[in-house]
Amino acid sequence: MAMRRRTGPYPEKLVVVGGTVAMGEALEDALRRHFLDDLGVEIQISQSPLCMSQYHKDAPDDRWMQDPGKEHVISPVYLVQIKGEAPTQSLQKDSIVWFSEDFMPSDVEFGYANERLYRKAFLSFKCKT
Repeated sequence: MAMRRRTGPYPEKLVVVGGTVAMGEALEDALRRHFLDDLGVEIQISQSPLCMSQYHKDAPDDRWMQDPGKEHVISPVYLVQIKGEAPTQSLQKDSIVWFSEDFMPSDVEFGYANERLYRKAFLSFKCKT
């Protein structure tokens, strides 16, 4: 699942639910908070991250640092289950795009330059199911 943002730094591109982690906040707690804030749903996190990437301001491939003011970004990707009914739109009125567990189209464009990470996570999920 991804959201197609109407506004922000990557309008009309897909983003996954997530965001910053507050000082002292556990990754899983931050993920639960973002699902509740963005979609109004609670989630069950079923395992440790499928994959993770890390980028910093001094990395040779600095195109990952497209988020002004950010010097170090760690991006874990989790497999979650939504408790209750699946949302049809985000609380910010962004549209939601669902992918089947068998197929992610090759022509989708993700914001925040994380497309490779999301595709890697998708393939990792397919291998575990």
